[in-house]
Amino acid sequence: MRMIENFQRWKVNLSGWMDISIDKIYRYSEPNYSYRDSKRKIENLEVLKILDNQDDINLRQKNDAIKYFFRVIPTAFILYIFLFVIFQNLKFSDKDIIFLSVFAFVIIVLFLIVLFGTIRSIIPELVIFIEWLISRFSKQYRTKIKWLRKLPSLLPLTIWPLFFSDILKNTSKQYGLGENLVLTITLVSISSFILWLYLHDLIKSQPVFQVEALIVSPAMILSVLAISTLIFDIDWKNKLPWTLSVIFFTISSTFLDLSISNRREKEYAIAQEIFQEQLLLEKPRYKELKKCYYHGGEKYKEKLLSTEKFLRLIKKREKYLIQRDKNNRYSYKSGFNPQNNFSPTRHYLP
Repeated sequence: MRMIENFQRWKVNLSGWMDISIDKIYRYSEPNYSYRDSKRKIENLEVLKILDNQDDINLRQKNDAIKYFFRVIPTAFILYIFLFVIFQNLKFSDKDIIFLSVFAFVIIVLFLIVLFGTIRSIIPELVIFIEWLISRFSKQYRTKIKWLRKLPSLLPLTIWPLFFSDILKNTSKQYGLGENLVLTITLVSISSFILWLYLHDLIKSQPVFQVEALIVSPAMILSVLAISTLIFDIDWKNKLPWTLSVIFFTISSTFLDLSISNRREKEYAIAQEIFQEQLLLEKPRYKELKKCYYHGGEKYKEKLLSTEKFLRLIKKREKYLIQRDKNNRYSYKSGFNPQNNFSPTRHYLP
């Protein structure tokens, strides 16, 4: 028990030290931006708005990109030392096959960590770009292209099998390993596990309303992979790495889907508790309503907006005006003056 407490304390101290280091280093490139202050705002939901989560998404993704970029740097440096300093000065014999295998294993793991760390630092920028791109379209077209929000999770799951099978094929040719089943299964298992960790971390670090946008069903992944085999003319029977990659990544995506469902159930339970608590209060608290949305996503956003006293408070605090458009639907527009007598619940919301 004491060991666990010490580990947790060490983890908190390490995280704090990393935050301070990242903040100091990043200020050289952007003096007016504070990584630590942004992290505090994100954790306290200061930037989050119930009617418009764009500022919160942008800040989260920017901080994520910075965090993973600085995590990749030391790992990449260690990989460089192994490849170009230690490896160059080592002399192997036939008796050193075990040591060589361990060394190769370490190199591969470091390479995969650097690769996925790099992807993890790029993905937030992709999310920001996709959100910006969707916002450029009119409201009637946004629902048609909202599938673009799935790209951050869909791309690694579909492109990685192609990329990895090609690397494995070239490595086997170069070192004369042939169709080594044990080596292939080992490497594919490692890469699948790291990919699963990447996606699990991606899902865990996002609020529910963002997780909902990232959900990719195993059926969708299989469809994309099936199309990829036709485009790249891949023969499943003669491509063991590709076949194993597809199997492992399909299993990974299935477990990921279960993980997402489990997380949503837990978050919905928290959101429901907050919702009921605020519903019983004569004067609900705005911060608690934001927490309800954070944990409950779009499902609880609809419940909040369909409750008159919640909607009135949200409108007042976020200064949004609810208007009818030509299709008799409600929309939100900045610039609401809370001193006027307009009631957003004069008519029922659709």
